[in-house]
Amino acid sequence: MAQLFAQAGLSVRLYDNNADVLAAAMPRILANLQTSLHFGLLDTTTAAAIPARITPTSALEEAVRGADFIFEAVFENMAVKHRVLAEIERAAS
Repeated sequence: MAQLFAQAGLSVRLYDNNADVLAAAMPRILANLQTSLHFGLLDTTTAAAIPARITPTSALEEAVRGADFIFEAVFENMAVKHRVLAEIERAAS
C-alpha cells in the first residue's frame, strides 16, 4: 500500500513495530518497482522517484503526526487492531 500511495505522488510514512518487517519493506518495494519496470508498467523516472516518497519509521507517533490520511493494515486480530487504532487515535491530530 505504501508503494501505491507513493506511486500516486503522495508522501508516505511507513510504520511497523517489527524491525525485521520494516527493514524488509524498502527492498521489497524496490523489487516490486523493478518488476513494474520489466513489464513496462512504470517508466524509469517515475520508478526512481517513488522510494524517496516513502519514509519507514518504527515510531507510531512519528508515522501519524500531521497525517491527512491514515491507512491501517494490521493483521486480522481484533484485539491487536483495537489496540493499534487506540494508539493511532491518541497520536493523530
